[in-house]
Amino acid sequence: MEFLDERIASAFSAMESARESKNQETKSSAGDKFETGRVMMQREEEKNEAQWAQLKELKLKLVTISTVTNSSIAMGSLINTNQGKYFISIGIGKFKVGEETYFVISPESPVGHLLIGQSVGNKISFNNRQIEIQNII
Repeated sequence: MEFLDERIASAFSAMESARESKNQETKSSAGDKFETGRVMMQREEEKNEAQWAQLKELKLKLVTISTVTNSSIAMGSLINTNQGKYFISIGIGKFKVGEETYFVISPESPVGHLLIGQSVGNKISFNNRQIEIQNII
């Protein structure tokens, strides 16, 4: 959550900064240059706004995930494998907690798609590597 909160704040700040820059742009005698600058700032603002909205959506999705311990892997599962630890939630990639590194992946990711529904002892093949599910925490 902290990671997403920081990213959301950063995207919001960038969006506001682009909006302020666009609004402060003064009309010069070089009209085309002025319009080009405003269009570029508008695009930057829209890009930052889209990123901000996407991050807020990810946070909402993360809030609704409940960690579960099932016999098979589902959304919210924390999995220990011979290739590392995976948390099935939202796709943010490698994440370090203390000394432990986790792969925080979505069920729609290539590995997530293969892991969903699997159980302890099962193996999946990904990028010519065998990933054995050792336990579901």
